Amino acid sequence: MKSITFDCPQCKRLQVLSLNDEHKELEFPCASCNHPIHLKNLDQTTIDVCPACNCNKLHQHKDFNKKIGIGLFIVGAIFAPWTYYGSLIAALAIDAALYPFFPWMNACYQCESEMRGWPKNPSLDRFNHEIAAHYEYRKN
Repeated sequence: MKSITFDCPQCKRLQVLSLNDEHKELEFPCASCNHPIHLKNLDQTTIDVCPACNCNKLHQHKDFNKKIGIGLFIVGAIFAPWTYYGSLIAALAIDAALYPFFPWMNACYQCESEMRGWPKNPSLDRFNHEIAAHYEYRKN
């Protein structure tokens, strides 16, 4: 199932939208402020352009809950002195074993929307701090 998570351009409230494959474009009012939201390019086989803001600067990464990864590391670190740091190696092994099972997620540098459910796009790179800083600087 494809989904898009983004902020309303007017009130900045989080919008979560599940999609089916029949939409090419979608227009609806924001649930909070009734500002019209227009999503385009929903029929892409792989994401090249952000449906929320029409930007072509996207990145991709695994859709892994960071809290789980940090929690796994903390548990490994707590038991490290009693396990001669073997618990950290075990936490790393568990993390590495789980990695292939999580799907890819695409995200936009400009509006920070997240697109799930599309296949991995080989032409997109991973997160780049320099590009993200450029877009963050433009917002201020």
